[in-house]
Amino acid sequence: MPKPAILALAALLTLTAHAQRNVKIQLLAINDLHGNLEPPSGPAGMVNSTPAGGVEYLATHLARARRTNLHTLVVSSGDLFGASPLLSSLFKDQPTIEAANAFHLDLNALGNHELDHGPAALRTQLRAAKFHFLAANTVLAADPTHTLFPPIAIRSIGGVRIGFIGEILHDAPAIIATNSIKDLRFEEESRVANAAAARLERQGVHTIVLLIHVGGFQRPPRLPDGSLAPSTPTPAKTSAAKSRTSPRSSHPPSSSSSAPTPTTSTTARSPATASPAPDPTAASSRASTSASASPPASPSALRPLTKSSLATSPKTPRKPPSSNATGPRSPG
Repeated sequence: MPKPAILALAALLTLTAHAQRNVKIQLLAINDLHGNLEPPSGPAGMVNSTPAGGVEYLATHLARARRTNLHTLVVSSGDLFGASPLLSSLFKDQPTIEAANAFHLDLNALGNHELDHGPAALRTQLRAAKFHFLAANTVLAADPTHTLFPPIAIRSIGGVRIGFIGEILHDAPAIIATNSIKDLRFEEESRVANAAAARLERQGVHTIVLLIHVGGFQRPPRLPDGSLAPSTPTPAKTSAAKSRTSPRSSHPPSSSSSAPTPTTSTTARSPATASPAPDPTAASSRASTSASASPPASPSALRPLTKSSLATSPKTPRKPPSSNATGPRSPG
Protein backbone atom coordinates (compact mmCIF):
# COMPACT_ATOMS: atom_id res chain seq x y z
CA MET A 1 0.00 0.00 0.00
CA PRO A 2 1.33 3.52 -0.70
CA LYS A 3 0.31 4.74 2.77
CA PRO A 4 -0.07 1.59 4.83
CA ALA A 5 -2.08 1.62 8.00
CA ILE A 6 -3.44 -0.75 10.55
CA LEU A 7 -7.19 -0.70 10.63
CA ALA A 8 -8.26 -1.72 14.12
CA LEU A 9 -11.92 -2.56 13.95
CA ALA A 10 -14.50 -3.61 16.44
CA ALA A 11 -17.83 -4.36 14.83
CA LEU A 12 -20.68 -5.73 16.87
CA LEU A 13 -23.14 -7.71 14.80
CA THR A 14 -26.43 -8.63 16.37
CA LEU A 15 -27.42 -11.80 14.58
CA THR A 16 -30.17 -14.35 14.99
CA ALA A 17 -29.05 -17.89 15.78
CA HIS A 18 -31.05 -21.02 14.99
CA ALA A 19 -32.74 -20.88 18.40
CA GLN A 20 -34.08 -17.40 17.56
CA ARG A 21 -31.86 -15.66 20.07
CA ASN A 22 -29.70 -12.62 19.39
CA VAL A 23 -25.93 -13.11 19.35
CA LYS A 24 -23.49 -10.20 19.35
CA ILE A 25 -20.39 -11.03 17.35
CA GLN A 26 -17.29 -8.83 17.33
CA LEU A 27 -14.94 -8.65 14.35
CA LEU A 28 -11.50 -7.14 14.99
CA ALA A 29 -9.62 -6.34 11.79
CA ILE A 30 -6.20 -5.06 10.81
CA ASN A 31 -4.38 -4.51 7.54
CA ASP A 32 -0.93 -3.60 6.27
CA LEU A 33 1.06 -4.51 9.36
CA HIS A 34 4.09 -5.06 7.07
CA GLY A 35 6.02 -6.81 9.83
CA ASN A 36 6.21 -3.66 11.96
CA LEU A 37 6.75 -5.47 15.24
CA GLU A 38 8.22 -2.37 16.86
CA PRO A 39 6.67 1.11 16.77
CA PRO A 40 7.99 2.96 13.70
CA SER A 41 10.27 5.89 14.46
CA GLY A 42 9.72 9.45 13.32
CA PRO A 43 6.54 10.78 11.70
CA ALA A 44 5.63 7.29 10.45
CA GLY A 45 5.00 6.26 14.04
CA MET A 46 2.73 9.17 14.92
CA VAL A 47 -1.05 9.52 14.84
CA ASN A 48 -2.14 13.12 15.38
CA SER A 49 1.24 13.81 17.04
CA THR A 50 0.75 10.84 19.41
CA PRO A 51 3.27 7.95 19.28
CA ALA A 52 1.50 4.78 18.15
CA GLY A 53 2.15 1.36 16.71
CA GLY A 54 4.03 -1.82 17.43
CA VAL A 55 2.70 -5.34 17.75
CA GLU A 56 2.82 -5.35 21.57
CA TYR A 57 0.40 -2.42 21.73
CA LEU A 58 -1.73 -3.90 18.95
CA ALA A 59 -1.96 -7.27 20.69
CA THR A 60 -2.84 -5.58 23.99
CA HIS A 61 -5.73 -3.64 22.46
CA LEU A 62 -6.99 -6.72 20.62
CA ALA A 63 -6.91 -8.69 23.88
CA ARG A 64 -8.79 -5.94 25.72
CA ALA A 65 -11.43 -5.82 23.01
CA ARG A 66 -11.72 -9.59 23.00
CA ARG A 67 -12.45 -9.58 26.73
CA THR A 68 -15.54 -7.45 26.09
CA ASN A 69 -17.10 -10.15 23.89
CA LEU A 70 -16.27 -13.84 23.88
CA HIS A 71 -17.78 -14.13 20.38
CA THR A 72 -14.80 -12.46 18.67
CA LEU A 73 -12.84 -13.11 15.49
CA VAL A 74 -9.59 -11.38 14.44
CA VAL A 75 -9.10 -10.95 10.69
CA SER A 76 -6.70 -9.15 8.35
CA SER A 77 -7.01 -7.57 4.90
CA GLY A 78 -3.52 -8.37 3.66
CA ASP A 79 0.14 -7.31 3.71
CA LEU A 80 0.57 -8.78 7.15
CA PHE A 81 4.23 -9.05 6.21
CA GLY A 82 6.42 -8.17 3.23
CA ALA A 83 8.52 -5.00 2.83
CA SER A 84 9.16 -5.60 6.53
CA PRO A 85 11.78 -4.06 8.83
CA LEU A 86 14.92 -6.02 9.66
CA LEU A 87 13.52 -7.50 12.86
CA SER A 88 11.03 -9.52 10.82
CA SER A 89 12.58 -9.78 7.35
CA LEU A 90 15.92 -11.10 8.60
CA PHE A 91 14.08 -14.23 9.74
CA LYS A 92 11.85 -14.46 6.66
CA ASP A 93 8.97 -12.86 8.57
CA GLN A 94 8.63 -15.74 11.00
CA PRO A 95 8.53 -13.30 13.96
CA THR A 96 5.47 -11.61 12.43
CA ILE A 97 3.77 -14.95 11.87
CA GLU A 98 4.49 -15.91 15.48
CA ALA A 99 3.05 -12.58 16.63
CA ALA A 100 -0.09 -13.10 14.55
CA ASN A 101 -0.48 -16.55 16.09
CA ALA A 102 -0.12 -14.99 19.54
CA PHE A 103 -2.83 -12.37 19.00
CA HIS A 104 -5.08 -15.10 17.59
CA LEU A 105 -5.41 -13.99 13.98
CA ASP A 106 -7.90 -16.27 12.25
CA LEU A 107 -7.99 -15.21 8.56
CA ASN A 108 -5.89 -13.05 6.25
CA ALA A 109 -6.73 -11.94 2.71
CA LEU A 110 -3.75 -12.23 0.38
CA GLY A 111 -1.90 -8.92 -0.13
CA ASN A 112 0.54 -7.93 -2.84
CA HIS A 113 3.64 -7.79 -0.60
CA GLU A 114 3.08 -11.32 0.67
CA LEU A 115 3.81 -12.39 -2.92
CA ASP A 116 7.09 -10.46 -3.17
CA HIS A 117 9.10 -13.70 -3.28
CA GLY A 118 6.53 -15.84 -5.07
CA PRO A 119 3.90 -18.35 -3.98
CA ALA A 120 6.35 -21.17 -3.21
CA ALA A 121 8.27 -19.02 -0.73
CA LEU A 122 5.00 -17.84 0.80
CA ARG A 123 3.78 -21.38 1.37
CA THR A 124 7.07 -22.18 3.09
CA GLN A 125 6.73 -19.11 5.32
CA LEU A 126 3.23 -20.15 6.35
CA ARG A 127 4.13 -23.62 7.64
CA ALA A 128 4.12 -22.30 11.20
CA ALA A 129 1.01 -20.15 10.78
CA LYS A 130 -2.09 -21.02 12.79
CA PHE A 131 -4.22 -18.65 10.70
CA HIS A 132 -5.44 -19.14 7.13
CA PHE A 133 -4.98 -17.17 3.91
CA LEU A 134 -7.88 -16.49 1.52
CA ALA A 135 -7.40 -15.64 -2.17
CA ALA A 136 -10.64 -15.90 -4.13
CA ASN A 137 -9.41 -14.04 -7.22
CA THR A 138 -5.83 -15.39 -7.37
CA VAL A 139 -5.77 -18.45 -9.62
CA LEU A 140 -3.10 -20.73 -11.01
CA ALA A 141 -2.14 -19.89 -14.58
CA ALA A 142 -1.88 -23.58 -15.44
CA ASP A 143 -5.36 -24.30 -14.07
CA PRO A 144 -7.60 -21.22 -13.52
CA THR A 145 -10.18 -23.40 -11.75
CA HIS A 146 -7.81 -23.64 -8.77
CA THR A 147 -7.03 -20.71 -6.47
CA LEU A 148 -3.69 -20.20 -4.74
CA PHE A 149 -5.44 -20.31 -1.36
CA PRO A 150 -9.06 -21.14 -0.49
CA PRO A 151 -11.48 -18.49 -1.77
CA ILE A 152 -13.82 -18.62 1.20
CA ALA A 153 -13.99 -19.69 4.82
CA ILE A 154 -16.94 -20.32 7.11
CA ARG A 155 -16.73 -19.74 10.84
CA SER A 156 -19.42 -20.71 13.34
CA ILE A 157 -19.45 -18.51 16.41
CA GLY A 158 -22.18 -18.22 18.98
CA GLY A 159 -24.34 -20.52 16.89
CA VAL A 160 -24.13 -18.21 13.85
CA ARG A 161 -22.33 -19.16 10.62
CA ILE A 162 -20.35 -16.33 9.04
CA GLY A 163 -18.84 -16.55 5.56
CA PHE A 164 -15.58 -14.79 4.65
CA ILE A 165 -14.27 -14.03 1.16
CA GLY A 166 -10.66 -12.91 0.65
CA GLU A 167 -9.38 -10.99 -2.38
CA ILE A 168 -6.38 -9.04 -3.65
CA LEU A 169 -6.52 -6.14 -6.09
CA HIS A 170 -7.00 -7.14 -9.73
CA ASP A 171 -4.09 -4.90 -10.77
CA ALA A 172 -1.60 -6.76 -8.57
CA PRO A 173 0.72 -7.54 -11.54
CA ALA A 174 1.42 -3.80 -11.87
CA ILE A 175 3.03 -3.66 -8.42
CA ILE A 176 4.59 -7.12 -7.97
CA ALA A 177 7.78 -8.36 -9.66
CA THR A 178 6.78 -10.29 -12.77
CA ASN A 179 8.96 -13.28 -11.95
CA SER A 180 7.30 -13.66 -8.54
CA ILE A 181 3.81 -14.11 -10.01
CA LYS A 182 4.52 -15.65 -13.41
CA ASP A 183 2.46 -18.73 -12.48
CA LEU A 184 -0.53 -16.75 -11.17
CA ARG A 185 -3.45 -14.83 -12.65
CA PHE A 186 -5.61 -12.21 -10.93
CA GLU A 187 -9.30 -11.93 -11.71
CA GLU A 188 -11.67 -8.95 -11.46
CA GLU A 189 -12.74 -8.43 -7.86
CA SER A 190 -16.50 -7.79 -7.99
CA ARG A 191 -17.33 -10.69 -10.31
CA VAL A 192 -15.39 -13.15 -8.16
CA ALA A 193 -16.83 -11.74 -4.92
CA ASN A 194 -20.40 -12.10 -6.19
CA ALA A 195 -19.77 -15.68 -7.29
CA ALA A 196 -18.21 -16.53 -3.92
CA ALA A 197 -21.12 -14.92 -2.07
CA ALA A 198 -23.60 -16.94 -4.13
CA ARG A 199 -21.65 -20.08 -3.25
CA LEU A 200 -21.89 -19.24 0.45
CA GLU A 201 -25.60 -18.57 0.15
CA ARG A 202 -26.13 -21.96 -1.44
CA GLN A 203 -24.50 -23.42 1.66
CA GLY A 204 -27.00 -21.59 3.84
CA VAL A 205 -24.63 -18.82 4.92
CA HIS A 206 -26.26 -15.39 4.70
CA THR A 207 -23.89 -13.32 6.83
CA ILE A 208 -20.96 -12.57 4.53
CA VAL A 209 -17.80 -10.49 5.03
CA LEU A 210 -15.44 -9.51 2.21
CA LEU A 211 -11.78 -9.05 3.19
CA ILE A 212 -10.21 -7.19 0.28
CA HIS A 213 -6.73 -5.76 -0.19
CA VAL A 214 -7.38 -2.91 -2.60
CA GLY A 215 -6.69 0.83 -2.54
CA GLY A 216 -9.14 3.63 -3.11
CA PHE A 217 -10.45 6.94 -1.93
CA GLN A 218 -13.57 7.80 -0.02
CA ARG A 219 -15.92 9.96 -2.11
CA PRO A 220 -18.72 11.04 0.23
CA PRO A 221 -21.86 12.23 -1.56
CA ARG A 222 -22.64 15.94 -1.21
CA LEU A 223 -25.80 18.00 -1.26
CA PRO A 224 -26.27 20.79 -3.84
CA ASP A 225 -24.94 23.34 -1.33
CA GLY A 226 -21.71 21.36 -1.04
CA SER A 227 -22.34 19.92 2.42
CA LEU A 228 -22.01 16.20 3.11
CA ALA A 229 -25.14 14.11 2.65
CA PRO A 230 -26.13 12.65 6.03
CA SER A 231 -25.97 8.92 6.79
CA THR A 232 -25.34 7.83 3.21
CA PRO A 233 -23.09 4.79 2.70
CA THR A 234 -20.04 5.35 0.51
CA PRO A 235 -17.65 2.92 -1.20
CA ALA A 236 -15.03 1.47 1.11
CA LYS A 237 -11.29 2.03 1.20
CA THR A 238 -9.10 -0.99 1.92
CA SER A 239 -11.85 -2.52 3.97
CA ALA A 240 -11.74 -5.35 6.40
CA ALA A 241 -15.41 -6.00 5.95
CA LYS A 242 -17.77 -5.12 3.18
CA SER A 243 -21.38 -5.88 2.47
CA ARG A 244 -22.27 -7.62 -0.77
CA THR A 245 -25.54 -5.76 -0.94
CA SER A 246 -24.53 -2.37 0.43
CA PRO A 247 -20.92 -1.08 0.30
CA ARG A 248 -19.85 0.59 3.52
CA SER A 249 -17.63 3.53 4.24
CA SER A 250 -14.25 3.79 5.91
CA HIS A 251 -11.55 6.37 6.45
CA PRO A 252 -8.52 6.57 4.13
CA PRO A 253 -5.32 5.17 5.61
CA SER A 254 -2.83 7.38 7.39
CA SER A 255 0.82 7.65 6.49
CA SER A 256 1.93 5.40 9.32
CA SER A 257 2.50 1.69 8.85
CA SER A 258 1.13 1.14 12.32
CA ALA A 259 -1.30 4.04 12.59
CA PRO A 260 -4.85 2.92 13.32
CA THR A 261 -7.84 4.08 11.35
CA PRO A 262 -11.46 3.30 12.21
CA THR A 263 -13.61 1.50 9.68
CA THR A 264 -16.97 -0.27 9.72
CA SER A 265 -18.32 -3.73 9.18
CA THR A 266 -21.71 -5.02 8.21
CA THR A 267 -23.51 -8.23 7.45
CA ALA A 268 -24.39 -9.24 3.94
CA ARG A 269 -28.06 -8.72 4.56
CA SER A 270 -28.44 -5.97 7.11
CA PRO A 271 -26.45 -2.76 6.58
CA ALA A 272 -26.08 -0.63 9.66
CA THR A 273 -24.69 2.71 10.64
CA ALA A 274 -21.56 3.09 12.71
CA SER A 275 -19.95 5.79 14.78
CA PRO A 276 -16.24 5.59 15.71
CA ALA A 277 -15.34 5.86 19.37
CA PRO A 278 -12.06 7.66 20.15
CA ASP A 279 -9.32 5.71 21.88
CA PRO A 280 -7.37 7.76 24.43
CA THR A 281 -4.14 5.90 23.70
CA ALA A 282 -4.36 6.37 19.91
CA ALA A 283 -2.86 2.90 19.55
CA SER A 284 -6.13 1.35 18.47
CA SER A 285 -9.34 2.82 17.09
CA ARG A 286 -12.75 1.20 17.35
CA ALA A 287 -16.04 1.48 15.55
CA SER A 288 -19.15 -0.43 16.46
CA THR A 289 -22.26 -1.27 14.52
CA SER A 290 -25.26 -3.45 15.11
CA ALA A 291 -27.45 -5.28 12.65
CA SER A 292 -30.36 -7.64 12.95
CA ALA A 293 -30.17 -10.71 10.77
CA SER A 294 -33.05 -10.90 8.34
CA PRO A 295 -34.40 -13.75 6.23
CA PRO A 296 -32.41 -14.38 3.03
CA ALA A 297 -33.47 -12.10 0.21
CA SER A 298 -34.68 -13.59 -3.02
CA PRO A 299 -32.08 -13.73 -5.81
CA SER A 300 -33.90 -10.97 -7.70
CA ALA A 301 -33.60 -8.69 -4.66
CA LEU A 302 -29.81 -8.96 -4.37
CA ARG A 303 -27.74 -6.05 -5.59
CA PRO A 304 -24.27 -7.43 -6.40
CA LEU A 305 -20.99 -5.60 -6.11
CA THR A 306 -19.76 -3.76 -9.18
CA LYS A 307 -16.28 -2.63 -10.09
CA SER A 308 -17.26 1.00 -9.46
CA SER A 309 -18.53 0.18 -5.98
CA LEU A 310 -14.99 -0.78 -4.95
CA ALA A 311 -13.87 2.84 -5.56
CA THR A 312 -10.43 1.64 -6.53
CA SER A 313 -7.53 3.86 -7.49
CA PRO A 314 -4.05 3.22 -8.87
CA LYS A 315 -1.90 1.68 -6.17
CA THR A 316 1.70 2.79 -5.86
CA PRO A 317 4.09 0.05 -4.77
CA ARG A 318 5.56 0.45 -1.30
CA LYS A 319 9.33 0.58 -1.39
CA PRO A 320 10.90 -2.34 0.47
CA PRO A 321 13.78 -1.61 2.84
CA SER A 322 17.25 -1.38 1.28
CA SER A 323 19.08 -4.64 0.64
CA ASN A 324 21.44 -4.12 3.56
CA ALA A 325 18.49 -3.84 5.93
CA THR A 326 16.32 -6.71 4.90
CA GLY A 327 18.66 -9.60 5.52
CA PRO A 328 18.39 -12.85 3.55
CA ARG A 329 15.55 -13.07 1.07
CA SER A 330 13.34 -16.06 0.54
CA PRO A 331 13.84 -17.93 -2.72
CA GLY A 332 11.34 -17.36 -5.52
